[in-house]
Amino acid sequence: MSLLRNHSLCSSLLRAVGNAAHNLPAAVGCNHLLRGVQTDRLEKQFYTPESIPLHTGRKRLVVLGTGWAAARLCRDIDPKLYDLTVISPRNHMVFTPLLASTTVGTLETRSVALHITAIQTALRNQPQNQYLQASATAVLPERRLVEAESVDGLKFYVQYDKLAICTGSQGSTFGIPGVEQHAHFLRDVRHAEAIRAKLIDIIALAGVPGRPTEEFNRLLHVVIVGGGPTGVEVAGELANLVNRELKHMYPERAKAMRITIIEAVELLGAFDGSLREYAARKLVSQGIKLRKGVVRHIEAKSLTLTDGTTIPFGLCIWSTGVGPTPFTMSLPFAKTKVGRIAVDPYMRVLEPPQQTAPGEHVRGEGEAVKAEGPVTPTTKEHSQDVSKIFDPARPAGTAAAETAIHTADGSASSSSSSSNVQPIPGVYALGDCCANTDNPLP
Repeated sequence: MSLLRNHSLCSSLLRAVGNAAHNLPAAVGCNHLLRGVQTDRLEKQFYTPESIPLHTGRKRLVVLGTGWAAARLCRDIDPKLYDLTVISPRNHMVFTPLLASTTVGTLETRSVALHITAIQTALRNQPQNQYLQASATAVLPERRLVEAESVDGLKFYVQYDKLAICTGSQGSTFGIPGVEQHAHFLRDVRHAEAIRAKLIDIIALAGVPGRPTEEFNRLLHVVIVGGGPTGVEVAGELANLVNRELKHMYPERAKAMRITIIEAVELLGAFDGSLREYAARKLVSQGIKLRKGVVRHIEAKSLTLTDGTTIPFGLCIWSTGVGPTPFTMSLPFAKTKVGRIAVDPYMRVLEPPQQTAPGEHVRGEGEAVKAEGPVTPTTKEHSQDVSKIFDPARPAGTAAAETAIHTADGSASSSSSSSNVQPIPGVYALGDCCANTDNPLP
């Protein structure tokens, strides 16, 4: 009976709305609709605190990224002190040391990823805090704005009182042709899933009847470029897969499976000598081949070393270290010589020695930041100027002597040689995207 009454009430309301709309002049109705559309567009384009259904009066902290640094900051920040906005194309934090285990099925991807709203619960149950799935494309410090673009191409702006840039780094290719097209990186869940799918494919394809021996051996050869922690971990997981699982399922294919690590300098070069020796013995005992060499270029089915040796493969995994992202390089801030954002001991981002004109900003380029167009000459000029001041090859403390000496309350005294190198108000950087000017990371 109550359902019937509700249905009758809804019908009456619809008829009333229809009659009211019918009595309005057409021109007035159209203008009203157009004004509504324009207002709606402005609200979507400009993401301001006024567009949020709850205004607390607190300052807004905007965090770019959901990696290690961003996740730690979001976890530790007190939501009673700041309203929080997180902007990142990835809605989760990845426990990267366990990614190698997901490539072979030892762990599922859901076991190594945690949603950002689970890390900071205020993002999901307090309307003044939000996670926005988008990529930051520019920072306008003069207007305290972040320009961002959603995954479907919608651009918008976010205002901030405090900004934390935690956009991390990306795999270094060193400009070697074919790396991005034919090799697999291992820095995210999607990378691990792609490696796992490729591994399943090559094992299955090797079992097709009539396959030539040369092609059979190529498919079952996994090449890992880079003998750092990630490369060694992946090699160990693959060896366990072959020796413990594959030999029971496909004995012939397991016997033919080969794993090769190519390292240009030294295996696990950042570790103690005894640990490097132990790791090398364990890898060799599991049937993994260690080879010293430098890759010249990579093709779809093989790679070529600088000595002319061609190595065929069915799967190539690239793990040769990290470098700054195009977005980091594009920002109009001071940089270290290797392209990281220069910060002081309090993680405050520093201004470049030569400022841009008021209101100007530099956009990122490439797929990582969802923007097109080359880096402007201003960015290159900044990088050149700052690299002379923040040179990692110079003795520790040199940069500090030439730059501002900052105190905890934000005051600064600077030398005459670099009096214009000052922290940018309200802008901080954390994680791999930045480096302290006294002790820049490699």
